[in-house]
Amino acid sequence: MLEYDIHNLYGTMMGMVTRQAMLKRRPGLKPFIITRSTFAGAGRYIQKWLGDNASRWDHYRSSIAGLLGFASIFQIPMVGSDVCGFKLSPSDKLCARWTTLGAFSPFFRNHAHDEAPPQEFYLRPLVAAAARHTIDLRYRLLDYLYTALQRQSRDGTPAINPLWYLYPDDPHTYGIDLQYFFGSCVLVSPVTDEDATDVRAYLPDDVFYELETGDAVRGHGGGDPVLIHDVPFDRIPLHVRGGCVVPLRIESANTTTELRKRGFELLAAPGLQPGHGGYDGVAAEGELYVDDGVSLDGGANRLGLHFRYYGDEDIIEVTEATERFTGFSRRHERQSGKHLQILMEEAGIQLDRVVVLGVGPAAISRPRVVFR
Repeated sequence: MLEYDIHNLYGTMMGMVTRQAMLKRRPGLKPFIITRSTFAGAGRYIQKWLGDNASRWDHYRSSIAGLLGFASIFQIPMVGSDVCGFKLSPSDKLCARWTTLGAFSPFFRNHAHDEAPPQEFYLRPLVAAAARHTIDLRYRLLDYLYTALQRQSRDGTPAINPLWYLYPDDPHTYGIDLQYFFGSCVLVSPVTDEDATDVRAYLPDDVFYELETGDAVRGHGGGDPVLIHDVPFDRIPLHVRGGCVVPLRIESANTTTELRKRGFELLAAPGLQPGHGGYDGVAAEGELYVDDGVSLDGGANRLGLHFRYYGDEDIIEVTEATERFTGFSRRHERQSGKHLQILMEEAGIQLDRVVVLGVGPAAISRPRVVFR
């Protein structure tokens, strides 16, 4: 046996032992261990960055395939690249594009070699603008991402999805490695060519909604891409998949502690055909999981919610769903008379607004919220 044969296995065992040490040092608290060398099964113990890349457009592009491979196939969900590149020096445009992309990976870090020129976001106006915009949105979506990561840790459902995972009957999605779903609902379609401001994005046969405007875009599949024009270097095209309810904070914050003080809004994106999950009239559905963020078991007030949007009745139905995320049921508390809204208050969940996408400014009407 050669060192070559066990190199990554050795790196994985280093991560496992480090995790055990951290658990002894801080019993009951989640360790966060970043490593580069991994083997099959490492995602159960550690988090990963994709290794020493360079400030090159081809490395920017290949980071997407690396993200998809490790997060969705190799089951290491907390993964990301060295944003803007580890070696060499990125141009302002490359670093800005990479910043908008990196914000939609689970692990997001600007990291450079000690001999490379400084590349912190704030040093360059264009990059700083990209960082302000996408970090703001990333923080608002942190609970959505956390929900997806909790789901993956529970049953393996990927937090990052290739298009063919969600559209397996469309063979034109099989070779796509420059787009992906952040969670199962937000389609990320970055501009990947140097100096370009247009991107040819593939939209399967479904309805999608621009995240920023709420406008509906009909995908027709068939292998024909949609041309998205005039994408500024500090922006990235994002679409919500029809049939989804996406929970996000009503506004961002500078820390996760402050973020937890913000309320939630729900984006309801009606699908093409009602009847999601086998329920008549359900135009969209989604989920949210919230816990204390630090405890191994999530703490006493951990709570899972499931949302259904009934388009004909303009109703959002909220039900308790903690067991599907943790294996721990709070049904007994409900049976003893504890109202769902009380559980939500204890978990720090306040629903401030519901937005129905695709119906213009009137979307910010207020669908009736029903708690079951």
